[in-house]
Amino acid sequence: MSTSPRPPSGPLLLSSTVSTQWLADHLGAEGLEIVAASASTDRATTARRIPASLDTGATVIVYDSTEGSCAERFAAILRDSGFSNVATLRGGRARWVSEERPADLDSLSHLVDAHTRIA
Repeated sequence: MSTSPRPPSGPLLLSSTVSTQWLADHLGAEGLEIVAASASTDRATTARRIPASLDTGATVIVYDSTEGSCAERFAAILRDSGFSNVATLRGGRARWVSEERPADLDSLSHLVDAHTRIA
């Protein structure tokens, strides 16, 4: 008996990346989770890496404040862990800030450490 993948509970993704405009248009949507990936290895960050409330059916957008490698790494970890609706934010936090988007992206997101494994 095979099981079908869980349908997304948030906005549908058509690509493995999304634009800042896509994210701005979908802020506040049910089932949308925003995750800030960090290369930090401090204990506090590691302890918060995956919120228990992060649902595998959610639409998860991962960003970082660097060139995107942390976001890409963590998005791959999520996909390997059963999250099927995951994308990275093109340009990350730097582009979001440079475009003077109205919302503070960091206050809307979960903070994770991209160098840790999901248990």
